[in-house]
Amino acid sequence: MYRDELKKYIESVNQLNYNSSDDMLEFHFETLKDWSSFHSIDYIEKWFKKQIDSTSMEVKEIPLKDCDKWIVNEDKIYHESGEFFSIKGVEVKSKTREATGGWCQPIIEQVAKENPLGGGLPTDGGILGIIRKKFNGVPHYLIEAKFEPGNVNLVQFSPTLQATLSNMSAAHEGYIPHYLDYFVNTENHKVHFSNWLCEDGGRLYNKRNLNMLIEVDEPIEIVNDNFIWMSLYQIRYFIKHYTLGDYFLLFNMNIYEADIKGLYVIESDVYSDDRGYFLESFSNKYFLEKGVHLDFVQDNISKSTKGVLRGLHYQLKNPQGKMVRCLSGEVLDVCVDIRKNSPTFGKVFSKILNDKNHTSLYIPVGFAHGFCVLSDEAVFHYKCTDYYYPNDQYGILWNGINFEWPVNEPLVSEKDNILPTLLEQRERLLPTYE
Repeated sequence: MYRDELKKYIESVNQLNYNSSDDMLEFHFETLKDWSSFHSIDYIEKWFKKQIDSTSMEVKEIPLKDCDKWIVNEDKIYHESGEFFSIKGVEVKSKTREATGGWCQPIIEQVAKENPLGGGLPTDGGILGIIRKKFNGVPHYLIEAKFEPGNVNLVQFSPTLQATLSNMSAAHEGYIPHYLDYFVNTENHKVHFSNWLCEDGGRLYNKRNLNMLIEVDEPIEIVNDNFIWMSLYQIRYFIKHYTLGDYFLLFNMNIYEADIKGLYVIESDVYSDDRGYFLESFSNKYFLEKGVHLDFVQDNISKSTKGVLRGLHYQLKNPQGKMVRCLSGEVLDVCVDIRKNSPTFGKVFSKILNDKNHTSLYIPVGFAHGFCVLSDEAVFHYKCTDYYYPNDQYGILWNGINFEWPVNEPLVSEKDNILPTLLEQRERLLPTYE
């Protein structure tokens, strides 16, 4: 089907007398539809999230004096072996930039020497190379989820081969980069593109890389789970939808049902750097996947000091589903199933919510809710599926449930301190399990 549709596309475009090769037209055709023979976009998202979650790498700053065999002199910072990059200082003068008086900055200088592998490989730069291969006539591209200290979450989508001269010569005493041989010995492969391109001149001094796209017919072994075949449509999709500024961000939420039906725990991916963090606090699509339809109409925020206990509250005629999170500080959040005839009636669920774990809860209608502040102060946020009605406010006494709170003498409002116990309220006004 792919070949038939491609043929029709090329024929129709050629009728317009465009001066384009069949190869270039096919590259464009690949971006119009996902022809992948392997994986869906959803699968690739989950695969990439798995690579992020599975990394145990931790990046720490250390003093230069603790860096083995790295030397600092008045000219530059460099490794005594001469096998790695160096850092030098530059003074920039410009009459056309925003800083017209010029500035001084550090800049990375790539090592330049003869490549021990020969074969016409670069001597002052690296290789950025992608392998293309057709499966059942459909082109696919070998992409790596690459682990590097400078990446957001330490992982990013990368070409098949992303290697400096130091990588290629194994100056680090590690392994030779996977698939390097395909780009060294190209006699049996079709080279679609091979050209030197400059890198960011603001951070890298005269840095260039050999950018390559080669097509391989022979079978290729996938060396580990960090590599995956993607269609050009899929690559374009991720570039379009998941690039924010100079960061690659793949937002995700882990939503799972607690041991009480209808109650959900939401764990958001958090993307941090030296500026702060970013997270996706709510996305309806994840709940729709669970068959949960939410329509929030009101947001509330409360601020409380240490030892304050609020709750346990609910509305009866206008029941509220609530999504709750702690924006700053730390609380112990408590939910109680108070639905008459519920198989889990009276069961309590509790969860620590704070500004470190960024966890939130979705509490469905038919639950009493409250929390106790554990930090010096806490700011608490509610998203509600119905409005607050003062005349429809009910509650359960905080110690009138089968639960041990972390404080013996909490700060409780006068109104909350005279609420009935769950047993007492059971004979009065409670929601019904449906």
